[in-house]
Amino acid sequence: MKFIKQILAGIGVIFVLIAAVWASFAYLEKYALCADVSQMSQKINEKMDKAIEMLDKKTEKMMNYFDFKLLAAELKSVEESISQKENEIAKNPNDRVKQAELEKLKRQREQILRDMTSIKK
Repeated sequence: MKFIKQILAGIGVIFVLIAAVWASFAYLEKYALCADVSQMSQKINEKMDKAIEMLDKKTEKMMNYFDFKLLAAELKSVEESISQKENEIAKNPNDRVKQAELEKLKRQREQILRDMTSIKK
């Protein structure tokens, strides 16, 4: 009977050791998976940051392009107004109001040209 108790105690000890080793490996597996997940999430975040940065650059370029096109249309309109005012002044050269408007339009054209060159850079 004593011998059977020793065998059962030995089997119990072996069972406890196997369970402890099993539990430690399960814990290490969970720890390793958490580390893998955190590394993967960090890589995903880095890729997303790069994608967002590239998208921001493209958006900036597109905004500059549309600003440039808008200024080009505005420049065309101002130049048409300038030629119209010059024709009106040619008909009546003593009209100071139209000459002042012409000077204002020329300053506006110069400002638009400066804005366009700054966008090109």
